[in-house]
Amino acid sequence: MAAGPCHFTRQMRLTSFEAKEWAGRLGHKGHYGSNPVDAMAAQIILEAWLNDPLNEHLFNSG
Repeated sequence: MAAGPCHFTRQMRLTSFEAKEWAGRLGHKGHYGSNPVDAMAAQIILEAWLNDPLNEHLFNSG
């Protein structure tokens, strides 16, 4: 049985701004060329997708 479509509404382009803000609170000095925040942005996207109640059907095996 197919799980159905996944749902995703987060604006991915805004996650870079969120990641830079998060990195700044952790002490990042703003040198994004030498120390990028791409992994942090990816984490924000993944966590938002995993926590979206509209995707719950993908994780239920019943």
